Amino acid sequence: MTHVAQASDDTDTRMDGIQVGQPVIVGRTTASRLMTLAAASGPADSTDPVDLALRAAVDVEFGGERPGRIIVEDFTPPMEGQLYSITDVRSMQYPDGPVAPRLRIYRGDLDAVLKLAKAGPETRAYLKQNAAPSYRVGYRPLGVATAELNWDGSTSPIRMQGYVPLRAAMKGLRPAVSQTDEFVRIPVWHPTLRVLHWLNVLLITIMTVTGYYIANPFFGPEPTGADSGYLMGWIRMIHFIAAFAWIAMSIVRLFMLFFSRNKLARWPALWPLKNKHDLRNLWKTIKAYLFIQRHEVPVFLGHNPLQQIAYTAVYGIAVLQVMTGLALFGLYNMTSPVWRFFAWPLMFMSIPDLRLVHTVIMIVFWVFLVIHLYLAIRADCLERHGGLSSMFNGGVWIRKGTITADDPRTFEHLT
Repeated sequence: MTHVAQASDDTDTRMDGIQVGQPVIVGRTTASRLMTLAAASGPADSTDPVDLALRAAVDVEFGGERPGRIIVEDFTPPMEGQLYSITDVRSMQYPDGPVAPRLRIYRGDLDAVLKLAKAGPETRAYLKQNAAPSYRVGYRPLGVATAELNWDGSTSPIRMQGYVPLRAAMKGLRPAVSQTDEFVRIPVWHPTLRVLHWLNVLLITIMTVTGYYIANPFFGPEPTGADSGYLMGWIRMIHFIAAFAWIAMSIVRLFMLFFSRNKLARWPALWPLKNKHDLRNLWKTIKAYLFIQRHEVPVFLGHNPLQQIAYTAVYGIAVLQVMTGLALFGLYNMTSPVWRFFAWPLMFMSIPDLRLVHTVIMIVFWVFLVIHLYLAIRADCLERHGGLSSMFNGGVWIRKGTITADDPRTFEHLT
């Protein structure tokens, strides 16, 4: 839920107050504890709109269970060169039960607090990725970190707790999105596409194992001159059946590229760099993948420009693999005009070279699959958008209020 604290009469008349969005937590912190820490970080008599909004958020969100018995022992406001406040508190009751020890709370600019807490790259990337959609609707993250305060004035290592998004409530500004549910599930991938995806994985695995055996038989009877059975024949038959099934599957996918009712399954969704906007988003996406993008990381409902380039390239390589495979298959029946037609690559290379190209493309596929799996798991861990599970259930999770780069209407779906 979004909470608004009204500003005083002498505030700019365009401003109605401060809106508080859904907190984003790290570690074992709960949302209620993070909100409590943020609200307890100012002086008790503070009339600052941020402090008023945070206290109102605790009151409303947690049924008036504002933590009691908070004693602020010391307060240092933000200053030049220190973009965060420092508050020493004791005897603070959390809404969900436990009494916090004497704490030193650091609250302020997210980057400054992350640097102070010496947060690791995973924590930094996770918080930055989650903060990016908030920037697009005017929110700014208020970072919160804590350290246990000893009686001698020393502290334990500083621990990052998360951030609370805040924004000014301006007249004429689009109403804040309700943050009661942090994410919303949107159906994206059609069941047919998901079946083709996993069938693709299965067939590539079968062709890889059998193809490797055809090139290098690593088990079976020794070629001693005696009857060695028909093992190679069975392996080749399995390889050819899987190959033609893969071609049939590719024809179905090709049909979907032009006639699918799901626009994310059609060719424009896989055609990269259609305009300058795509170029800018490609550069932002690359920086995000390299963990150097600070803000405004583009969010896509379907494939981002980098994925579009990768998948389009894979489709092109798959065509080459089919061509080389059909050429090798047709070698054994060159009396047929059909197979003579498919053997045209032999006009440019020898049979050993053709086999080598066929094998190299297989290796390229597996390099792509390994990278693809890593990036899918990474996206699920950092963006929490369910890309990996979407290939099973068809839906992705998008934070409320997000306007995706490939579908400007997403905001309408999420509000």
